[in-house]
Amino acid sequence: MKRNFILILFFFAIANILVAQQKSDVGLIIGTSSYLGDINPKKMFYSPGLSAGAFYRYTINKRYGLRANAYYINLSGSDLDFPEWMHPDRPLTNFNTTLIDLSGHFEFNFLPYLPYVKKWDFTTYVTGGFGYSYILSSTSGAPNHFTLPFGIGLKSTLTDRISWGAEWIIRKGFTDLVDGVDSPIQNYIFHNNDWYSTLCVNITFKFFKFAAKCPVYN
Repeated sequence: MKRNFILILFFFAIANILVAQQKSDVGLIIGTSSYLGDINPKKMFYSPGLSAGAFYRYTINKRYGLRANAYYINLSGSDLDFPEWMHPDRPLTNFNTTLIDLSGHFEFNFLPYLPYVKKWDFTTYVTGGFGYSYILSSTSGAPNHFTLPFGIGLKSTLTDRISWGAEWIIRKGFTDLVDGVDSPIQNYIFHNNDWYSTLCVNITFKFFKFAAKCPVYN
């Protein structure tokens, strides 16, 4: 009896995994990254660095999805690039920081969309979540820190197994030391901490065909 119960649980778990795989895909990411902070307070897409990574997406229905992301991000900056913003109260500063950003995202599609079901189907979307950045190397002594990511994107199907997308994700870092410059008002979490963003394209792959007629998608 106990053995039969274990077998039932085993096959139930396998069935759930197969259903989840029918609703999920994996993607590869490549693009650029940039930083905003004390050295660069205004200029978007300043000193672009490499950003690359991968993600796993679970499609809940035509409007909603969940994602787990892992990004490699390089950030850099120098006071010499902004002579008009020089700070007489501190020495000239430059930095180069490389990190791995791990995050979980929620996606909302503006148009009804199921990947790989209808060729050239597309939607724009918004995304947001919570993350953590692990510092690989830093000339500024940047610490590991939590992040608050949010952004916009576009995705479209190419074939019944492949789709593509582009997105811009901005991250609010819960530290003011990504650039090594410690602001005197750093205790105000949402005021003066450093920001960084990624502008990337992605390609996604589906290993199991989507269960498009499943009631969960209606």
